[in-house]
Amino acid sequence: MRSIAGVRRYWTDFRFASVAAVVVLAVGFVQLHQVAMAEPATNSGSNSSTKKDDKPDICDPNTMRFKTTALSSPTDKARAAKALANLRGLMQPIRNAGDGSTITAAKQYGTDYTGEIKGSFQLKNSGSYATGNPTPLSVTSPSSVPGTYRGKVSGKAPTGGSRVVKAFRATDAEYEQGKVTPAQVQGDGSWTLDLSPVDGSIGGEWRFRLYDASSGQPLGESWPRVTEYQNVEIQSYVITDQTYLVAKQAANTNHTFSFPGTEKGHKMLRLVDTRSNKILAEYFQPQLAGLIRSYEFSPGQDGYGTHRVHYSFMYDQSLALLVAVGAGDKAMADQLVNGFKTIQIKSGRSRGAFPSSAHQLDPSNQQARYYTGGVAFVLYALIRYQEKFGDINGVSSMVRSALAWVKTKKSTSGPGAGLYRGGTNINDDDNNKQFEIAWHSTEHNTDLWHVYERASQVYGDASYRQEADSLAKVIMEKLWNKAENRFDQGLDDHAKALDTSSWGSIFLNAIGEYDKAKVSLAYTRNFAMSRAGSQGYTPYLTGTYTPTVWFEGTFGVTQAYNVAGNKDEVAASAQRTYRSQGANGAWPYVTNVDEANQMTNAYSVASTAWYLLATAYPDAIWSECRTDKKPDEKKQPPMVRHIGKVTLDKFLAGEDKPLWVFILISLLALLVGIAALILYLIRRHRAKNAATQLGGKDSNTPPGGPPSPSGGSGTPPPPSSPSAPSGSSASGLGGLAMSAPPRTTTPPPRRPSTAPSRGTSIAVQSGAAHHASPQPAPSSPPRPPSVSG
Repeated sequence: MRSIAGVRRYWTDFRFASVAAVVVLAVGFVQLHQVAMAEPATNSGSNSSTKKDDKPDICDPNTMRFKTTALSSPTDKARAAKALANLRGLMQPIRNAGDGSTITAAKQYGTDYTGEIKGSFQLKNSGSYATGNPTPLSVTSPSSVPGTYRGKVSGKAPTGGSRVVKAFRATDAEYEQGKVTPAQVQGDGSWTLDLSPVDGSIGGEWRFRLYDASSGQPLGESWPRVTEYQNVEIQSYVITDQTYLVAKQAANTNHTFSFPGTEKGHKMLRLVDTRSNKILAEYFQPQLAGLIRSYEFSPGQDGYGTHRVHYSFMYDQSLALLVAVGAGDKAMADQLVNGFKTIQIKSGRSRGAFPSSAHQLDPSNQQARYYTGGVAFVLYALIRYQEKFGDINGVSSMVRSALAWVKTKKSTSGPGAGLYRGGTNINDDDNNKQFEIAWHSTEHNTDLWHVYERASQVYGDASYRQEADSLAKVIMEKLWNKAENRFDQGLDDHAKALDTSSWGSIFLNAIGEYDKAKVSLAYTRNFAMSRAGSQGYTPYLTGTYTPTVWFEGTFGVTQAYNVAGNKDEVAASAQRTYRSQGANGAWPYVTNVDEANQMTNAYSVASTAWYLLATAYPDAIWSECRTDKKPDEKKQPPMVRHIGKVTLDKFLAGEDKPLWVFILISLLALLVGIAALILYLIRRHRAKNAATQLGGKDSNTPPGGPPSPSGGSGTPPPPSSPSAPSGSSASGLGGLAMSAPPRTTTPPPRRPSTAPSRGTSIAVQSGAAHHASPQPAPSSPPRPPSVSG
């Protein structure tokens, strides 16, 4: 009986092992079939018949990032270091270096402080300045004249003409004492005043001043005065929307100064040579919010000496943050994020948006223009900051709020349905009159695709991936100019702008439209321009514009070449601009001023930051991409991924397990089944031998087996029913041998998941996602410096 039970147990094991082996093998072969039979991806917007092997190898399937590379020559690194230092310097306000002299406030005075201002200074070249006492008077008796003195005072004064000496009391100003009779200056220059008529309760200190009796004009400064440097003075300023002079005084040889009061605003002190108005030293330590100055204006440039020198455009702020993320400069990145936090709109119809620009020293002084493209850049930079440094400084809250604002700009009907509008603007003559920008720009829609695509990866939210898919479909359907193989500037706007071709090619490569990306990037050659010894690209080919080399846009083309894998052109296009890099490390915005499009030749954050992004930190901007190539599991790093609901078909045949795992499981299951079968056969053979031996020993046993326990005949029982358990009523060896074989019908393999993998390109036919075939990429319209997208 022990042999019978063992055989039955192994028979059961064999059945389960066989079923498992068949199921796992079926699933494994289904996946092998999928890999072998996979067709090249196709996009709904493409007519390309490019074969899979012809696709450019530019997107790493392990990281879903473009294979961009930084320029690494010593020259390139040196230029990048200077450029980065320039951006860091622009985080600080404008300061005058002076000639090496110094001036310092006694303490830090806040913006709301209006009291006394004290401090000290040192002249680097004090010997080059003569000294003298500004008052022509001297007091000979008494030796000191305190404020409480009420007797007679005598002294000396220069002679000539009719002159008198008058008495004053100094508090917040000098007040003439009418009860004191002015003293006539005698021929020998002597004079005497009687101060006794002045009431002792009157406060202040004594001051005496020489006057011309006939004209009533003062001659020199009042007594007493400390000896002073000639032609040097201390100036006290406050800065709000502009710089305001509050007071000034001569620089004395005690090297100290004191102003009785000031006004609200950032406090600034200067030591100035009054002959040339040269600033010898400056003290300026404002409370900063973390905004970067967008431009460095020089004398003669439009904007020099105006409030524009302090303005920070949020587009430029975003580029600077991306550079800081790429450089791993957390301190700089934290400051920039704080700047965004300070100016993000907290309430009202524009809640969550960011103004197009704000004053570096007074962030509340903003342009109430909220552009979708500009906010898209802010969002992308904040997401990259969180990805790099974590959810700190309230960054995720800012992102959620800004995304909520962006959502309100999506058109749900009409020709632009599915695209995002331009944002909210104001009337130039009335900042309180806001209006919606109805235009659907190519640039700000491709910008938003990168936002949603990156957000889906960083936050693991499938809804962002879905929005990226939907947006890509509409962009290709409504903004791609099929007749000219390029992106239009916007919906029903066929203008030819550089950004829509350069930035657009990056977008097209990211979604797998490689053919279109190649054509779009090639279209940028039409914008090639040489000016002022530099070669680059001009922003427009249509409309009113001045032919000029636009460095921001030029480096955008450089980045597009980097994404496309053309490393030689990356180096060449950067080197063609090197003659225009300033000694300060920056590039101008354009070579030739374009007033119609508000393009200045001042040094620019946008140009300098784009140089760094394209050549030093190319993976810091728009590096996300999709590919249908399978990742190398050995090289694939851990990533933030949104897997979704894990179902059996996805687990067995989907993207979440590598193929070799299924093959290994299948082989192991098959080996287990074979082992069970072998054991079963061995046991069966032994059982038959045992039955034969048992039959030989007892010849009286009926052929059907021993009599039943109930005393019935030896007729064998009928075979077991197929549904009976393996240990059922079939008795004797003959009963087991005649049992019905177990059911081994294998269920059909589960249908492989149709959910798109991370390597799926955006294809959009009838709302279904397909693998995308290679195609070119669009660009976005160039940004006037005051618009930022």
